[in-house]
Amino acid sequence: MVRARNREDVTIDAALVRQLLDSQFPEAKALPVGAHFEGRDCIVWRLGDQWAMRMPLHQQAAAKQTTETAWMAHIGKAWPFAAPVPVRVGRPSADFPWAWTVVPWINGTPAHVSPLDRLGVAQLGAALRALHVPAPAEAPRHPTRSLSLLKRSDRVSERLEALASASASSSWRLNAKAAARVFHDGAITPRPAASWTHLDLHPGNVLTDDGELAGIIDWSESAAGDPAADLGQALVLVGQDGWDALTIGYGPIDARTFARARAEGVYLALSFAAEMKGPRAAAGWAGLEALGVAHRTR
Repeated sequence: MVRARNREDVTIDAALVRQLLDSQFPEAKALPVGAHFEGRDCIVWRLGDQWAMRMPLHQQAAAKQTTETAWMAHIGKAWPFAAPVPVRVGRPSADFPWAWTVVPWINGTPAHVSPLDRLGVAQLGAALRALHVPAPAEAPRHPTRSLSLLKRSDRVSERLEALASASASSSWRLNAKAAARVFHDGAITPRPAASWTHLDLHPGNVLTDDGELAGIIDWSESAAGDPAADLGQALVLVGQDGWDALTIGYGPIDARTFARARAEGVYLALSFAAEMKGPRAAAGWAGLEALGVAHRTR
């Protein structure tokens, strides 16, 4: 039996998945429970060939589900790109304490394994344009990423100091003053009313298929925010050379939005680079290089 144990000591196995499905959505009885894929916040189980069951692994992850469980079916119904928009939302029970969802399974390869080509980058831009529609006042806000850049400046200062020190023994060098300047220029630039945003466009959440965009997954951080946050994260993902292709799909991006996007890119890339190892760290340093505030020494 395959088991996955979460941080709150709730054992999630195929038997639990089957029991939850059969008790709440008996129409899914014919769907076999397949392989599972565990991330930091959620575990995803295959259900047949076309569906999946997404379950939070701890209370903090469950608390971030509002957009997925309450809003995505509405805001995502006309998206021109693939996303795990819930078709069913399961209730907490005595056996599993949090809400869970049944979503379409999206085939694809993470962008850090198989990068987007120029067409794929343009498709990502078009996807973000479709996502960035006005968010209502009652839409959820992310506790940090929905905040203005100025309200996150202390966190950036801490990351710059720590990373500048840590990078002394790595193959990268950070120009902390240049990074601080890019962030400051964006932080003092006025931003528009909030739109729906993804807020977590790291390479593992952007799926590709032979270079094209296959889908965007993991919407647990999604909330009302500044579209420049997604654009900045996309800039880290595709690099400065991909910006023109991104704007082909997204449309014109004014100077104010671009300034905030560069600042958001610094914010995200610093957090990834601070991990020092793994694909997210590599993406972070590559993003800082694309933003012109870091370079490789060897």
